[in-house]
Amino acid sequence: MSFREKSAWICLISMCAVFIPYFIHIFRLTARPGFDAGAIQHAIVAAIAFQTVLAIVAHIVIAVGTRHHTEDERDATIASRSYRDAYTVFAVAVCGGLLPVMIWGSAFSALYLSQFLLLAFVIAELAHYLGQIMRYRFGS
Repeated sequence: MSFREKSAWICLISMCAVFIPYFIHIFRLTARPGFDAGAIQHAIVAAIAFQTVLAIVAHIVIAVGTRHHTEDERDATIASRSYRDAYTVFAVAVCGGLLPVMIWGSAFSALYLSQFLLLAFVIAELAHYLGQIMRYRFGS
């Protein structure tokens, strides 16, 4: 496995490990009556910090084992195609999330919108890393 493929695996696994429990926690919090939106601040800061530390440590471990990695045309092609596909997913997710806001308007709060946009970003990044992994495994 190349360094880029290992890196994509690390990012995919760490994002799933952090943000799936995060969104489950947030959606459970928002379902409670008398919900305090300030509780989300601590959860998002903790999730981002934990995912960052997890990814950095894992990247250091694989970088030690792969000291002489150079990026070639295949890596650049895979990265650009994966980004293109991921941000197509992002655009569709954002439009899909904004549709209820446009239809029902005031029924949705800024909290809903902020968490939904974060979810759309996470889904797009997961699509990006999954696209990279698939292209490395099955060809570009």
